[in-house]
Amino acid sequence: MKAVRIEAYQNMPCYRKASSFRLRETYPLPPYSTVIGMVHKACGFTGYHSMRISVQGEYCSTVNDIYTHYEFNPVPKGKTESKDYVERYNIGYYSKDNTHHRLNRGTGYHELLTDVRLLIHVCPDDESMVDAIYQGMLNPSYYPSLGRWEDLLRIDLVEKCEIYENIINNATFTLNRNAYIPVEFYKGNEFNYKITGTRYKINKRYTINPKTELRQWVEQIDVIYASPQSKIVKGAIYSKDSKGDAVFLA
Repeated sequence: MKAVRIEAYQNMPCYRKASSFRLRETYPLPPYSTVIGMVHKACGFTGYHSMRISVQGEYCSTVNDIYTHYEFNPVPKGKTESKDYVERYNIGYYSKDNTHHRLNRGTGYHELLTDVRLLIHVCPDDESMVDAIYQGMLNPSYYPSLGRWEDLLRIDLVEKCEIYENIINNATFTLNRNAYIPVEFYKGNEFNYKITGTRYKINKRYTINPKTELRQWVEQIDVIYASPQSKIVKGAIYSKDSKGDAVFLA
């Protein structure tokens, strides 16, 4: 099947874990949902196009960066008239039930990765979209970023390739970069995958709840973040692209 292969670089991105707040932790590689969003934005798509993604890469180190944190907290009724309150918390807003929410400001930290090099494969369900994605990544309609808006993505190489799936490995090899490997990918084949790494449940697709108008995740992928020491032994079933690199589509 046809796919688009992207080699890219980022200086100091943060692929934030949704459950982290004051210390905004990062995933070691961009989640599938983040990559799909970047592709849709770069290509100017106005509707969702289903696609499978493979994400591999490496980074040099992690650092923390400080940021200013704002939050609104409700104030107990009767306290807003006090002189102390007016002097300290006169900035805020009133909600529909006339409760005043004061503005608090503080500091937090972003966890950042440094010198990230990525290998991404984008495989749309509709193969006729390969050309559109290829052209969109070559000439993006919006500046490409991955992670936060300010996490610019330098695209070093974009090319179309073939993905060969369910082939039998004829020689044991070691991964040369970290990778998200879906658990489903090697389920039942685990004796042929010598993988060490951390297990994550990675978001892939969401819908908007019509009542709350908030995101709700409808597809999450159970993966192992495999280290470069992981091996795929002879006889294992796996996928690779036309350049010979292993591919782990989800």
